[in-house]
Amino acid sequence: MGTTTALRREIKRVFVPLASARGFSVDLSEAPAFLGFRRTVGDTVQLFDLQWDEDGDTRFVVNVGSCPVAGMALSDRVLPAERVVASWTPNAARLQPRRGATTASWFRQDKPLPERLLAREKFHDASEVVSQLVSLFPEVEAYLADGRVGPHLHVVAR
Repeated sequence: MGTTTALRREIKRVFVPLASARGFSVDLSEAPAFLGFRRTVGDTVQLFDLQWDEDGDTRFVVNVGSCPVAGMALSDRVLPAERVVASWTPNAARLQPRRGATTASWFRQDKPLPERLLAREKFHDASEVVSQLVSLFPEVEAYLADGRVGPHLHVVAR
């Protein structure tokens, strides 16, 4: 079993049904590096993805954005909406539990070094990480609905 297996399973068990109940469909086109979600609201496709740490650590961040149903101009072509990635959109934002520019501020199952030394355990339970994601997810929905930026969401400068 890989290091991210327990966390990925818990996301599939708890978070995917929650997102599906809110009208998002799962997009596995960029898996395993990204777990994407998208839904159409009027003439807009709202999307977000869980971007996994590229080094295989048990960390991820949530990228958020939207694009027109007709697609999005990118360089010299129009990319179909089903191929657009959240971080490419003009209104791209990122949800993470802590402020910071490194993966240390991402959702993470691995404990920070001081906590590892004190507790002598390397990981938080996967359910704790997914509970944190579920509790902060309303900030994603508020941003997609009307552009409100919550305390754990920041707009990515373009």
